[in-house]
Amino acid sequence: MAALPLVAGIVAGVGSLITGVAAIQMGNAQAEAYEQTAAYNARVAQMEATINENRLRREQIRRQARLRASIAGRGITLEGSPLEIMADSAAEAEEEALLVRYMGSQRASQILYEGQTSANFAKSEGVAKGLGAFGQGFGTILGSIGEYGEGIIWNVSQPASQDVGTGRGFIVWSTPR
Repeated sequence: MAALPLVAGIVAGVGSLITGVAAIQMGNAQAEAYEQTAAYNARVAQMEATINENRLRREQIRRQARLRASIAGRGITLEGSPLEIMADSAAEAEEEALLVRYMGSQRASQILYEGQTSANFAKSEGVAKGLGAFGQGFGTILGSIGEYGEGIIWNVSQPASQDVGTGRGFIVWSTPR
C-alpha cells in the first residue's frame, strides 16, 4: 500500500508528459491549418485579381471600339490627334490592368505573411504549453519519488554511501518508508 502514492504520482506525471506531447502536436497541426488556409486564400486573391485584370482589358477593347466607331462616324481618319487619343486611352487602360494585377499580388503576399505569422505563433504556443506540461510531469514524478523514498539524487562525483545503486551518471540513494 505504501507504493500507491508513488504509482499515482508517476501515472499523473506520465499523463502530464503525454499532455505535453499532445500540446506540441496540436500546435503543429494548427500551424499547418493556418498555412493551408493562407495558401488557399492567397490563390483566391490571385484568381480574383486575374479576373478583374481580364475584365478591365475586355472593357478597354470595348472602349477602343466605341472610340474608333465614334471617330469614323464623324468622317475623321485615324491619324494625328485621334490616333494619339486612342494610344493614350490604351496606355491608361494597360496601367490600370497592371495595377489590378499588382494589388492582387500584394494582397496574396499579405495573406501568406499573416498565415505564416499565425502558424509560427501556433507552433510557439504549442511548444510552450508542451514544455510547461513536461516540467509539470517531471516535477510530479520526481516529487512522488522523493516523497516515497526520501530519495536524494547525487552527482557521480559525490562519494557513495550505504544502500546506494548507481545508474548512468547518477547515484540514487533511496530508503523506502
